[in-house]
Amino acid sequence: MKLSVANQGYLLDAASRYSPATMPTVRSNLAMLLAGLGDIELKTITQEALTAYFVWLRTEYEPRRLSKETGPLSGSALDNHWKTSRVFWRWCHETLDVPNLGIKLVRPRFVLPTVHPFTPEEVKRMLEACKFSPMIKKADTGKVYRIKLPRADRDTAILLLLLDTGLRIGEFSRLRVGDLSLETGEVHVRPFRDSSKSKPRTVYMGASTKRTVWKYIATRQAKSRPDDPLFDVSASGIRQTLKHLGEKAKVSDVHPHRFRHTFAITFLRNGGDVFTLQRMLGHSDLSMCRKYLDLAQSDDENAHRRASPVDNWRL
Repeated sequence: MKLSVANQGYLLDAASRYSPATMPTVRSNLAMLLAGLGDIELKTITQEALTAYFVWLRTEYEPRRLSKETGPLSGSALDNHWKTSRVFWRWCHETLDVPNLGIKLVRPRFVLPTVHPFTPEEVKRMLEACKFSPMIKKADTGKVYRIKLPRADRDTAILLLLLDTGLRIGEFSRLRVGDLSLETGEVHVRPFRDSSKSKPRTVYMGASTKRTVWKYIATRQAKSRPDDPLFDVSASGIRQTLKHLGEKAKVSDVHPHRFRHTFAITFLRNGGDVFTLQRMLGHSDLSMCRKYLDLAQSDDENAHRRASPVDNWRL
C-alpha cells in the first residue's frame, strides 16, 4: 500500500476522534510526511528514513508563512509533527500490520515559552474596552465623550467566563445555555467525541460572572432555550474579538489560551490545590499543572524577597 493511501485511511479514522480545529494540523503534517518521504510503499519505509525526515524538518525545511518569516520550524511545531507521526505509525501497525516506526522516533527537545498571565490592570482595561468606544471629541464644541457598544454585554460575558473557568476555546465555543446553572454557578463541560481531549467535568463561575452572564442572556432579543448556543459567535470569532479588545486596551498577546493560563496560575496563587486544578482544566496528568505550580511558587518567593520584615527592617 502506498503512503498516500495509508494517509487517506488514517485521516478518515482521525476525523471521528479529533476536533475540527485539530484536523487541519494533522492533514498538514501528514502532507509534509508524504512530501518528505515520497509516495512509496508503506512497508519499504525504514526507521532510518523516518529519522532522516525529521533531521530534514529541523535543519533544511523552509516553512512558508503568511507572515513571510523565513526562520526554521519552532520546537513546538516539530513536536506537533512528532506527535502526528507517532499516532499515524501506531495506527498503521494496528490496522495495516506494518512495523510501528513511531516507537523509536526520538521526541524533539524544546523549551516551552514562558507563561505570562494577565495582570488585574490589563483585565480591567479589556473590560472597559468591552463596554465603551474610545474617547470621541466633538469638533464644534470640543466636548469629549464615549459610546456604550452594542455588544458590550456579550463581550464582557465572554471575557469574564473565560477567565473564571479556564476552559479551552473549543469547549467554550460549544457551551449551550442549558450547560450553565446561574443559581449554583456550575458550568457543565460536555465530552467531545471520544473525550480524549475535552473531558466531561464541572467547573464554576463566581458571583460577578454569574451576574454578567445572566444579564447577557436576559437581554438577548430571542428567548434563549437550553439547547441554544450560549454565544452567537464561533471559536474563530471569539479569537478575533479578544484580539480586537486587546488592541483597544493596549494589551499585547491577547488570545483565549492566555485566559486559561491566567485562571490556572491565579487559582494556585489564591490557595487552590494542584489536584483540583487538574480536574478543572481537564488534564490527563499533572505535568502542565506542575508548570503552573512552579510559576506560582516563584511568585511566592519573589513576594517574600520584597516583603521580608527581617530584610526590610535590616535586623
